[in-house]
Amino acid sequence: MEDATAFVPGHLTGFSGVDRADDPTAAGATGGGIVVSDGVRVTARPAEDGELTVELNGDPVEFGPVPRVLRALRVPGARVEAETPLEPETGFGVTGAMALGTALAANAAFGRALSADELVTVA
Repeated sequence: MEDATAFVPGHLTGFSGVDRADDPTAAGATGGGIVVSDGVRVTARPAEDGELTVELNGDPVEFGPVPRVLRALRVPGARVEAETPLEPETGFGVTGAMALGTALAANAAFGRALSADELVTVA
């Protein structure tokens, strides 16, 4: 197992609607917006201590989607480091980008071999 990095662009949502379902493979969202060139670069690697550590721009953070994604991928412990020039909670999709970036990077770092469609569903 090695480090793996994924980049997910930011997104400005113009309009959206949530499609809720008990089955996560049937849930989702519809809408439209603009993808921006800035985004989130996520690196995942095995944690030496077996614990989960999540950092955003070098600061420890608690992002609910990241541990959920790692549990779904059956990753026991990981260090997830995300870097972005985008400000979280300002409508650029940083949380979603961290979730998808974690899925993509952890899939590679931990040899899970899921398809892109499966990883989008997990995220």
